[in-house]
Amino acid sequence: MQSYLKQYNLRRCFSAGIFVLLFVLIIVPFSRAYTQSSLDSLIHQWQKIKIDTTPREKAKLLNKIGAELRFSNADSANYYYNKALEIARENDLPHMIAKSISGIGYVKYVEGEYDYAMENFMEGIEIWEKTDNQRGIAKGLNIIGLIQNMQEHYRQSIRNHQKSLEIAKQISDTSLLSHNHFNMGISYYSFKKYDSALLHAQKALQLKEEAGKPKEGLRMVNLMGNIYADIGKYEKAISALTKVINAENYDNKWEISYAMAGLAKVFKETGDLDKSIDYGIRSYELAKEVNAKWDKQNVTKILAEAYATKGEYKNAYHYHKLHKKYSDSIFNEKRENKINYLRLKREESKNKALAKENRLQEIRIKRRNQQLIAGVAGIVVLIVLASLLYRHNRLKAKFNKNLQHKNAEIADKNKKLTELNLAKDTLFRVIAHDLRTPISVVVSYTDLIKEEFDEYEREELLTIIKRIHYSSNEGLRLLENLMTWARSQSGSIACEPQPINVAEIIQENTNLLQTNFKDKNINLVTDLFKDKYLYADYNLTSTVVRNLLSNAIKFTPEGGKIIIATTHENGKHKISVTDTGMGIPKGEQSKLFNVGETSKRKGTNDERGTGLGLVICREFVEKQNGRIWVESEEGKGSRFNFTLPAYHQKG
Repeated sequence: MQSYLKQYNLRRCFSAGIFVLLFVLIIVPFSRAYTQSSLDSLIHQWQKIKIDTTPREKAKLLNKIGAELRFSNADSANYYYNKALEIARENDLPHMIAKSISGIGYVKYVEGEYDYAMENFMEGIEIWEKTDNQRGIAKGLNIIGLIQNMQEHYRQSIRNHQKSLEIAKQISDTSLLSHNHFNMGISYYSFKKYDSALLHAQKALQLKEEAGKPKEGLRMVNLMGNIYADIGKYEKAISALTKVINAENYDNKWEISYAMAGLAKVFKETGDLDKSIDYGIRSYELAKEVNAKWDKQNVTKILAEAYATKGEYKNAYHYHKLHKKYSDSIFNEKRENKINYLRLKREESKNKALAKENRLQEIRIKRRNQQLIAGVAGIVVLIVLASLLYRHNRLKAKFNKNLQHKNAEIADKNKKLTELNLAKDTLFRVIAHDLRTPISVVVSYTDLIKEEFDEYEREELLTIIKRIHYSSNEGLRLLENLMTWARSQSGSIACEPQPINVAEIIQENTNLLQTNFKDKNINLVTDLFKDKYLYADYNLTSTVVRNLLSNAIKFTPEGGKIIIATTHENGKHKISVTDTGMGIPKGEQSKLFNVGETSKRKGTNDERGTGLGLVICREFVEKQNGRIWVESEEGKGSRFNFTLPAYHQKG
């Protein structure tokens, strides 16, 4: 930065001839250090630029040079971006101003200066919004998402990437779409959602290959290699990361440093400590060249651990201190507060702009209404004498028609209100009856223990405690279903669809209920898709699967069987839970999913329930554009089915 300021002052103080001489002495030798033909070509264009070239073209060329250098030489990239910014501001070019400011922000991001990067991108987005440049807004949201990812605000990060993704789809920008998928992959990787991370990284790579830009796709290969390293697929990790390092004419030192750090991590985990240290040191040297603080703190941690494992504690302590130093320089309270302040300031600015627009809209509507009233009044004055009786009859007829319409609306609302009151009264009766039983059991047994504790044998006490535990769990399940239903009625349960692995969500819930299966000696059979994805809300879908499995366990006798299977039909995945239980009479089946007509049937071990579980299932499935139904024959068991949208990926 000091060298840049020095050049800047010389440029302002000396003549144009000296400025040209400085370019010959400094920039030309510098450009030769970069072998990449595109960079050489751009710098050559800048050196030969004509006097009559427009300011916009000059700023555009300087921004391109900055973009070529930002991963290899931060100081030089900053120089060209700042030169472009100076020209853009002198000539009032908003598009180029925002582009230059965002470029500087990107360099700050590479260097790990996240608070300054956030400040630059906030300023850039503000300009993009004023000029309605959707691509610029989307790119800004992308980097803000990456910064939030570094703060470990993963959900906020993913939301910003999704907003950017929607804009990219609307403007049909394939390049931006690829970057969105790549950055979402980074956020999911940091969030340790490895399946989703790989899914987005592969999608980004596919788009780059379809666009004929395999070299840009090396960033996605690099991310995939590091994901493979974290999940223990070391051969795949080595193959991907080596491909990045050995790529011809690839001068992205930032990415190469990251790939080498990934290999250092792989070889550390596989026990080849010499290779781990070799790649770690090479990664560290490259990270220092581009002044990438995050990469320096990342690889110094790996080196410290490798040296410690090898028993070279002096070197381990050296790199541990460096890791601590870089971590403290990136993540501290002051930087965190500044980033959060900038984010809140942007939200406040957006809210103020929206409020202002609403006030202007109200004024426009008021003026329009006043003009309309004045016009109508003038017409009425002209024709009142000729049309008074006619208008009176028309108005009377219209009033009667509106009155009839309002009466019909009131009758309809009264009907709905009556239905809601009936559902509420039924619900309270169910809760009052079913909650009383487990609570009464707990109270009765605790009274017995309290009064006659010394008279019970250990086995008798254990039996009573098991019954108390069972009744307590039964009461807790009733309360959980009640609370879930109440939250769904209040609208406080959000639906946030995302790609979900079908087999994983089913496996997770069968594991949770493993004890219940064992207690009744039930044989669980699964017939599931592998590597198939729903596009659904994780929590809502998990609740549906868990309730259907719990319901099947309740009505299946000891030694019975439950089958959970998945199929695909009409662009949706169908999940079925089949039991060999009691079955459901035809007259009861229509009541299962309605809160006002909940079934009072007991389970095979006299288990009780409010009937809310299936009501919640219906509401959560329909909330996600799915369908749920039952197939049952009394005495032969039941099959509960529901469908949800499938997640389709190209290729």
